[in-house]
Amino acid sequence: MFVMDAVRHEFVNLAKVGLAPEKACARLAASLQAGGERVLILCADETQAREMDRLLWEFDPVSFVPHGLMTEEGAEQEPVLICFGEASNRNQAEILISLYIPELPFTGGFKHVIQFVPAEDGPELKKARDRYRELKNSGMQLMHTTHLN
Repeated sequence: MFVMDAVRHEFVNLAKVGLAPEKACARLAASLQAGGERVLILCADETQAREMDRLLWEFDPVSFVPHGLMTEEGAEQEPVLICFGEASNRNQAEILISLYIPELPFTGGFKHVIQFVPAEDGPELKKARDRYRELKNSGMQLMHTTHLN
């Protein structure tokens, strides 16, 4: 069963934002967590998840983004959880930031799903466009973001 009712889907245009997806994700996660939100970051694989973990440690030298990697004990207690392979909402996040477009739409009770539109032409850009079209055709609430605060 897909849980997509009342879910806001946001597509961040990386060509306009001017950041790599992982850096844009780090900026969004830091901002959302600072606002009191719980965030789940979905990575394509363990390598990307470990890179995201490193970026969150180094993102801003004067601040800290409390986070955990799904392979670490107690990580689900953190306000920002980095996972890969599945979007199991183990930290009860309401916001999902996905660094890739999975085959099926997301489930898990998220109220806000953020996905990235790649800057380069290729299969990932096609997947993002197809997902946007699919969600639009099914009447979902969509946002297209061209800058990050």
